[in-house]
Amino acid sequence: MFICLIGIDGSGKTTAAQALVKRAESLGLNATYTWGKYESIFFKILIRIKNTFFVRERDWRENFERSRTMKTSLFANRFAAWLYETYLLVSYWFKIVFKVGLPLLIGKDCICDRYVYDTFVDLAIDLGYSDQTMLAKMERYMRYVPKPDIVFHFSVPATVAMNRKGDIPSRDIWNEKSRRYHLFTDVEEIISLDGTLSVNALLEQIEIHLADRMRRKGV
Repeated sequence: MFICLIGIDGSGKTTAAQALVKRAESLGLNATYTWGKYESIFFKILIRIKNTFFVRERDWRENFERSRTMKTSLFANRFAAWLYETYLLVSYWFKIVFKVGLPLLIGKDCICDRYVYDTFVDLAIDLGYSDQTMLAKMERYMRYVPKPDIVFHFSVPATVAMNRKGDIPSRDIWNEKSRRYHLFTDVEEIISLDGTLSVNALLEQIEIHLADRMRRKGV
């Protein structure tokens, strides 16, 4: 089984994914936890350089706003935006192959904390995609990566996410991200869960849906 948990930061995905892995292991299943969002050492170095030399205010919210202004200005150049998108999606594909494809190939159940959906929401915010562009680009990309057996969307208000995580700088952006996540349910069979529930309550709902999905697949 390839199971994905998606949603805005602070929605409870990581806690639930790690608890789900432990629950699966206690049942004797060969499950593995995978952080499935895009990460790049190269971009981390660039961000560190930017934060050291160009964004030096003491207030981290001010840093965030200045960083967004710089990013918007940079990606107004269509070539820069294309180069960023191409590098990100190609390097991300290799990560998916090793982090998701290989575990599935050797027979592991893969429980993925964030996946392609989360990456395209971030891209849409960074590059100013319309809703239609985001969905179309993601649909094309999904043809070349493993498709999840089941996807759970953890839905929480931005205010709840911000209370859980002290490093969320902008309610407006988190509201926009949340809105983008809900678009996926229009084009895919994605199960939306109330992320404000307790971990145990969420695990119970996840297990019910997994059992139903396995029955439908004849497992």
